[in-house]
Amino acid sequence: MRAHRSSLSPSQSPSRSLVDTRTTRSKRMNAYVALVIGSTGAVGRDLVAELVASAKCAKVIALTRRDVPASEWHAAFPALDTALAAEKLEVRAVDFEQLSASAVVVRAEEKKVDAAFSCLGTTRKLHDALKGVPYFGLLASTTKGEAEANARELGCTRTSFFRPGLIDRGALMRTPELMASYLLPIITTRAIAKSMVADYESALPGVREWSDSAMKAFEAST
Repeated sequence: MRAHRSSLSPSQSPSRSLVDTRTTRSKRMNAYVALVIGSTGAVGRDLVAELVASAKCAKVIALTRRDVPASEWHAAFPALDTALAAEKLEVRAVDFEQLSASAVVVRAEEKKVDAAFSCLGTTRKLHDALKGVPYFGLLASTTKGEAEANARELGCTRTSFFRPGLIDRGALMRTPELMASYLLPIITTRAIAKSMVADYESALPGVREWSDSAMKAFEAST
């Protein structure tokens, strides 16, 4: 994993989250609010499950293209602890073409989220909606592109890019991906999701990058 202003070794455990500068570090650790865009995709659904399972995360807002009632959560998020989810998860159906800042507000508290993760890339609407979010984590391709440029323009205090190689998406894998998986090394969606959560909870500042090998090494160390 490459970092411009800081580094995190795969064996380094997460230390804290950034929630409210007026609170103590221990309180911040257990109070952050996370937003997941692309939450029902192969990586997104595991990311939702990992965030819900984290004792440091108080609330998870999962943005979806259609309504997903609680009765369908287990099917939409197979690894999800549904008991914890009943207390921490909010699934919000949005039109991504008309996304506004209201989508990233925790309405009960009228405050923005602390960490936003995108497994769909970025768009101009998303860019505008996420302004002011302290942390942005982007599931990116192995090459830099428009989505990454948009992410850098957000001006977040912390921005991280996760660059997996061929992803084992299980039943969601297309035929060409299945064929390639017999020839190329693959990475699990869980390894990516765990790395994304750990990166935010580490609270290390600046712009950071996680390679395929770094995410695999991190999963192996936990």
